[in-house]
Amino acid sequence: MVTFARWALMILVALYAYRKDGAEAVGVVAMVRVLPSAFTAPRLALFADAHSRRDALLISCLARGVLAVAMAVVVGMGGSLVVVVVLMACFLVADGVQKPAMAALVSVWARNLREMAAANVAWSMIDYIGFLAGSLLVGVAVATGGLASAFAICVAPFALAGGLLAGMARDAPEPPIDVPGASGDAAADGSELLAGVRTIVGHPQLRLLVASFEVDMFVQAMVDVLIVIAAIRLLGMGQQGAGWLSATWGSGGSRGVWLLARCCPGVGRRRG
Repeated sequence: MVTFARWALMILVALYAYRKDGAEAVGVVAMVRVLPSAFTAPRLALFADAHSRRDALLISCLARGVLAVAMAVVVGMGGSLVVVVVLMACFLVADGVQKPAMAALVSVWARNLREMAAANVAWSMIDYIGFLAGSLLVGVAVATGGLASAFAICVAPFALAGGLLAGMARDAPEPPIDVPGASGDAAADGSELLAGVRTIVGHPQLRLLVASFEVDMFVQAMVDVLIVIAAIRLLGMGQQGAGWLSATWGSGGSRGVWLLARCCPGVGRRRG
């Protein structure tokens, strides 16, 4: 449920940037808002590994809820774009805990590789459905109530998710990884992080996978910006048009994951 709120907020911040300073601001804001999370994400992943993943998810969810409230208030008051971008950057930093914590829980709770593969396919499907729902939310909310009301609607999912996480059984933290040559806490002194980098650099298949992911993220970042500009300036669809165009992206992603599930033996369906 927080996935659709996250995607909706990403689109809404871009729309607010366009309203304040035009098309150029959309690209600048897209870069500025993600830079802090790019540097903090590896450390946050290690933080999630060193503590209860349930606790990490709960803290992340509550922090994002508070930041979503702050963004809604600033936008409702017509406040500074700089303040909104700073809040969104902090939001994405807190958001960086979610995926590594969830991925770790999937690996713990899955009883075999087949269940792990199926869980990852389902996760991707849910992510794209969340993107689709968030895009539709932007389209409807902006068309009927404006940007401020759309920001306010995004607060509720974090409160609901926080309540659900609070009722979840608390998992035990995993023991730290033994990194050769590390002194003391490997996560604290950076040895564990460097060990992960060396692992990727030393394996051609991992290098290819990570490089492919980086290219994909680069293209997605460009599309994020172009969708807002195309909807408002080129197609004349208004601010809500950014939601409608993004919804087609989410719909295509959902179909792609569904096809993957159908085509992969042992993941999409049982075979006799």
